[in-house]
Amino acid sequence: MAGSKTSSGAVKPRAGTACLRAGRAAARPEPLELVRAFTRAKNRRAAFDALAPSPFFPYEYEPFVESGELVHRSLVAGRDLDEAACEDLSEPR
Repeated sequence: MAGSKTSSGAVKPRAGTACLRAGRAAARPEPLELVRAFTRAKNRRAAFDALAPSPFFPYEYEPFVESGELVHRSLVAGRDLDEAACEDLSEPR
């Protein structure tokens, strides 16, 4: 399923994909208002389960559920959140 469209008709990437492309937490876009609203839910565990079936959900589980805090997580296996990503992620030849 594609992201929503911008005013110019281009498809916007989903939040997780945008965060993956941005890399470091400081460069990531602001959380969607829907995600912020879910941090205020009475049952944040159910809210997280509804929001985060994707491996591209860019926030940590425990802080979200316990306190409603949005803590960025690494979206690249084996990399720390602020560790620079490889320039070329293709398979070696």
